[in-house]
Amino acid sequence: MEEIEIRHKVAIAERLVMKLLTNLLRMLSLNYQVKIYTLKCVKMDHSI
Repeated sequence: MEEIEIRHKVAIAERLVMKLLTNLLRMLSLNYQVKIYTLKCVKMDHSI
């Protein structure tokens, strides 16, 4: 009985970790895109 409970908790923990990781990756990729965008804008400003 206890073994099933532990497995259940582990499954919940794994799901939480995966959710956190995906959110983190999404935030990182967004930051990366924003940086590229700002770099492009800065380059354009210099060329004018």
